[in-house]
Formats: sequence, C-alpha cells, structure tokens
Amino acid sequence: MVAIGVVAGWLAYAHLGVTPHLMQRLIHEESIHTMTGFYLYSLIDAMVRYFAPYALVLLLWGRTGRRRLGAALCALATGVYMWGLWVIFDKWIWSDNATAAQVSAYEWANLLVISAGIALAWGIARRWGRIWMFGLCLETPTTPAHRTQRSRSRTGA
Repeated sequence: MVAIGVVAGWLAYAHLGVTPHLMQRLIHEESIHTMTGFYLYSLIDAMVRYFAPYALVLLLWGRTGRRRLGAALCALATGVYMWGLWVIFDKWIWSDNATAAQVSAYEWANLLVISAGIALAWGIARRWGRIWMFGLCLETPTTPAHRTQRSRSRTGA
C-alpha cells in the first residue's frame, strides 16, 4: 500500500508540473549562466526531483523519530554524493572529451553508491535489528553483475 502511495505521489509530483514551478521559485534564471550558478542549479534540481521527495517519504514512514531523521539524512547525503561526483568529474576529470574508462568509472561509482545509499536509507527507516545489513552488503556487489548481464543480453553477446 505504501509503495502505491509513493509511486502515485511521485507521478503527480514529477509529471504534473510541480517540479518546474518549484525550480522557478528556488532559482532565478539569471544565476544559472555562471558556472557556480549552474552547479547550484544542478544540486537543487537533483534534490528537488529525486532525493527530497524520498527523504520526505522516509520522514513520514520511518518507525521511530531517530530512524526517520537518520534515513532522511542518509537519502539527502546520497543526493549530495551523486551531485558531488558529477561536479568532480565535470570540473577535474572530464575535459573536452571523456575516455571510455572515465565514463565507466563514473557510471559504476554512481550505480554502486547510489543504489546502496537508497537501500540503506530505507533500511534505516523501516528495518528492525541488524540482519538486514547483510542483504545490503550482498546487494552492492551483485548490482554490477546484474547490469553486465542485462547489457550483454541487449547486445546479443
């Protein structure tokens, strides 16, 4: 039931025009033209589109107050990581052209850490005990294997 509510809320939030209006209120278009303004815009965009709604769900659906707050902070920290990784690669690693190894490193760093951070945030909010963390430890290494298998099945290799 919670999943249905989250999906319905996300669809209303993302596809019924809430995000563009919220972004216009948060950032003025003149400030986007500088690089600092562009990076700030991308941080706010990532938070508004993906991680703030997830953090809000965790704040509402966590089992205890401490778990709610910890899970929401973990979700927001995952969003800051995603943005920070992009800024680091954009400013210092990628120049005019990116090599295949650089793109691959960026994709894997995004895939592994963000999937683990999202699962960790949900686990902090909803799970009891500590045994669920073993599943998180198994999830992260199996994500690349699943992705590799999917890409091979698409190419026919």
